[in-house]
Amino acid sequence: MTQTAKMGIANTIQKAGEKGTEAIECRNPITPPMNNSSYRNWFSTEKKELDRKVKLLYCFFMKDKTDLIKTIIGELLRISTLYQRIEEMPIPVNSQTEVSTREAHTIQVIGENRKMSVTRVADCFGITKSGASQMVKKLTQKGFLLKRQAAHSNKEFELSLTPLGWQAFQAHERHHGKDYKKLIKGLEPFSILQIATLSVVLESLGAIMENRICQRDKTDTDR
Repeated sequence: MTQTAKMGIANTIQKAGEKGTEAIECRNPITPPMNNSSYRNWFSTEKKELDRKVKLLYCFFMKDKTDLIKTIIGELLRISTLYQRIEEMPIPVNSQTEVSTREAHTIQVIGENRKMSVTRVADCFGITKSGASQMVKKLTQKGFLLKRQAAHSNKEFELSLTPLGWQAFQAHERHHGKDYKKLIKGLEPFSILQIATLSVVLESLGAIMENRICQRDKTDTDR
């Protein structure tokens, strides 16, 4: 397909999107007042769905495989930045205590796994052992974790939650439950095949990133 033909298809898609938006606005001849929250929610949902379909068509006709991969990587970087911001958001544990979402995730992993070690925490989150050790030290000082010498090793410690740690665990479960429901609802329009494909793509990207980190660590060690 020539570039001129692609541009022609893109213009057609854009016009279809504009007409589709007008159709949404005019679908009901008796338009409810804009202060009606249910109408605003309906309009927002309809327009987002239309925008999503137009974007999919645009990607299909306008870009080759390499360009699509670049687009996906850019979107992943944007999502990663948003995720980092979410990780710093506080979760109230009680009237006097709160934890960051990042800290709560560490507490969750330790609460769900008995005899968790610092090394296993590092493996779970794909971080260095030094980074995991710093997080464990911080949570221990705040009174969320207990460190005990492992029976099988003089160099390893077994991690467990204190009563305050379990309060934080439960607080995160409540918050996570609400977010999880929103996530499931947001992904409902996609088929199982689409979600399975996304899972495979993310796994492949993860393997590439892990390989890059391993190569960098090897290079640093060889210096």
